[in-house]
Amino acid sequence: PGKSERAQFTWQRNRSAPGCTLVEANPQPGTYVLVTKLEERTSNKAVFELR
Repeated sequence: PGKSERAQFTWQRNRSAPGCTLVEANPQPGTYVLVTKLEERTSNKAVFELR
């Protein structure tokens, strides 16, 4: 608690959540919000930009 951790990785821009509808277009540059889920745990929102 009270600590943070950073990671940098390449996102292949694939949607992975069950129920996400298939979109033929790849995500375009812009600002997005990421929320991750693992079983009952949900992360805080993370805002990021694709260039």
